[in-house]
Amino acid sequence: MSTFSSVTELAGTMAAGGIIAVIGAAGAIYLDMATFLLSALIICFVNTREERSRSQIFDGKAYITNLKEGFSYVRKSHEVCYLMVVVLFMNGILVPLNSLEAPMVDEILHGGAEMLSLLSAALTVGMLFGSVTYPVVKKHMSGKKIMVIACVVVAVFYIGIPLCEPFFVNRLFRYGVVIANSLALGYVVAATGAFLSVASVKYVNQEYLARTSGIMSAASIAAMPVLSFIISGLVSFVTTAQCFIFAGVCALLECIWILKNKGIEGNM
Repeated sequence: MSTFSSVTELAGTMAAGGIIAVIGAAGAIYLDMATFLLSALIICFVNTREERSRSQIFDGKAYITNLKEGFSYVRKSHEVCYLMVVVLFMNGILVPLNSLEAPMVDEILHGGAEMLSLLSAALTVGMLFGSVTYPVVKKHMSGKKIMVIACVVVAVFYIGIPLCEPFFVNRLFRYGVVIANSLALGYVVAATGAFLSVASVKYVNQEYLARTSGIMSAASIAAMPVLSFIISGLVSFVTTAQCFIFAGVCALLECIWILKNKGIEGNM
């Protein structure tokens, strides 16, 4: 299902440039709106064969108790704390790219809509291959090595692209750098995401799995708008390139933390 979703996303990304060229940006937005309405219409006619569950009274006290137990389990389990840090990092480290993708294309890559589409398409292709080949990679590489490589690739993406800006006058070199870095970034993001999903099921007590997953998801989702707000303030004082280099340094620091964390050696 994830692979099919990635293929569909890739097709949409590659078609975006042509759609905008033919019907314009406004037409593309209306087309996007129409696809959402069509999706809702299709869902209405899907027979899920679900049984209606009996209505239950919400017990606030039990909810608070379960939530406290979940936080207590996360705090006491070293493996879960480790996974929490990595999940937060992998979600947060992509915020600069998501927030500053258009300024990066304009200020650093000196490109237009075609460069934006190329970047998105390469990321999607990388994620597709990362999802498909993860089982093979995991047979030959530990989860710790996967995460170390992921941090290095993220650092190379954020630091390498701004440093290569003087050489982007050569169009072929510019396209090559963007495609190679985007493919690698998409690949490690997908591979790391697959590892974290499997590790969560493997190392989290089944009794606390739902609560732990909820806490991780809530923390990750909450961190993204906070980081976006911080970045929006930073760009008033520093350039996009400087923001990217700072993000790359953070990725290297995360890499050092993973290497020094001996507690998970052999467990992952």
